[in-house]
Amino acid sequence: ERINGRLAATELTHLSDASAKNRELAGEISVLMGYVAARVRLQINSQSEELQQQIREHQQNLIALAIFIVIFALVAGVYFDMTVVRRILRMQRAVDRLPVNINDFERHGKDEIAKLSQTVVSFIERIQLQEEKMFNVNQELSYLAEHDSLTGVANRRHFHAAAKRLLRQSQLPVCIALCDIDHFKDVNDQRGHAVGDVA
Repeated sequence: ERINGRLAATELTHLSDASAKNRELAGEISVLMGYVAARVRLQINSQSEELQQQIREHQQNLIALAIFIVIFALVAGVYFDMTVVRRILRMQRAVDRLPVNINDFERHGKDEIAKLSQTVVSFIERIQLQEEKMFNVNQELSYLAEHDSLTGVANRRHFHAAAKRLLRQSQLPVCIALCDIDHFKDVNDQRGHAVGDVA
């Protein structure tokens, strides 16, 4: 209506006043918007710094956790090595050593390694007992194979083994003496085998 020229002078004054007031308000709004923008920028910067600080703290916590895990793994490895691996290796060396000495085994304690060690010692004791029995039986069989069961005198097999051993070891000449009882069969026939055995 102003452009068309239809406004009265009072309305033009009023419009001019309203326009000036609007410019003034627009300036205030612009200043206020600048303040708001500055405040928002400050808040964003503050929050950004807080986030960066939290990120740094989380990174430090992660590094500390990683160091703790590495140290824990090392301590656990050393503990496992000392409490399990070394004890088992000690047991293995004790079994590999000949002759096996049961005093080399760790048998004290209530953990699984001590129980395993006790079980191994029990088996070794049984094996050693059986070996001793077998050795005694072999000695007895060897004696019976080379001696007469009636008189206990060495037989021909023993003679051959002893002769070979003596000939191998001796640097000097070797001689053999034989004794014979004449008509010994008559003693057995006339007096009986019991008298012949005594003779």
